[in-house]
Amino acid sequence: MDTFLDESQTFMRAITDSFHLVNTSRAGLELLSGQVSRVVTAGADDRVIEALFPMPDGTTGQNLRAHTLRDQAAKDRDLAEMWLFVAFARYETWAESLEVEYGIAGASRASQFAYAHQGAPGYGDVFPTMSIDRTMDAIYSQAVSADNLYLSSTPIVEAALQLFRFYKEVRNSFVHSNARANVRLATASVNAQAALVTLQGATTLRTGAVPILTVGDPVSVSLALVRDVIALLRRLVFTIDAHLLLSPIGVAEFERRWIQKYGSNPVNVSLSKLKRPAWFNAHVSHALAMPSPPLSGRTDGAVWPPASREAFVDFATPRWMIRRT
Repeated sequence: MDTFLDESQTFMRAITDSFHLVNTSRAGLELLSGQVSRVVTAGADDRVIEALFPMPDGTTGQNLRAHTLRDQAAKDRDLAEMWLFVAFARYETWAESLEVEYGIAGASRASQFAYAHQGAPGYGDVFPTMSIDRTMDAIYSQAVSADNLYLSSTPIVEAALQLFRFYKEVRNSFVHSNARANVRLATASVNAQAALVTLQGATTLRTGAVPILTVGDPVSVSLALVRDVIALLRRLVFTIDAHLLLSPIGVAEFERRWIQKYGSNPVNVSLSKLKRPAWFNAHVSHALAMPSPPLSGRTDGAVWPPASREAFVDFATPRWMIRRT
């Protein structure tokens, strides 16, 4: 059974993998550069380099020589640019999945723009307007609110999306304007200033400085900037996921998965098991591939606090999903 909000999990895993890959690549390239540099300094030609070092398909001694001659700052900029493209591609795929998987009209744009424009929705037109299901709220809301990835209000998310626009227009400048600021990027850089103040005062989000750009200014990307982008994207994904989880979409998915797993007959469960988190973790979270609400303030992985267990029992018993024995 696929995990609920599976595309979100895919995004989080891919971003983590990209983080490890970039840092490992930097370390490996630096080590290789030092080794190849000594051979080049000694006068070796490309054929000697190819004989001394492993050559994956398509790689030549000339590639290694060229890499050695570039300084580390230039190589870091190249890695940062590629990483930035990957991060936004992953986010855009996730945003589109909200419309495909859950039928939320306008979700892709609302995940990327703070405000509506010419009839196209912004964040506040889509996600905050979703109704909250009482059961899902009782099970999950405390855990959601306590997570440091959660952006707790519409103005804070809108500020995050203003900063998002700046970062995305930086990415777009490499595609559309030869790494020069265009009108969109210049405007986004101005709008991001107030957003930074809001985010720095209301969240734990690490936000680097955002320059005010004018049209024609050169645009550069650093690894530090991409790390800031990823920190922002993770919070946006988590916050929008929370809207879905606590909404009628979440409870409908919960019930669908229960019937798929256990059928229409009630599951017998003893009162003693209903007092222990282990039963809920095994028969609800793992069996249905639904999130496990963690205990607020705990760092030992404890899940399913008493309030969440009680809310599930109150929901499941009258619907004949469980039978207490």
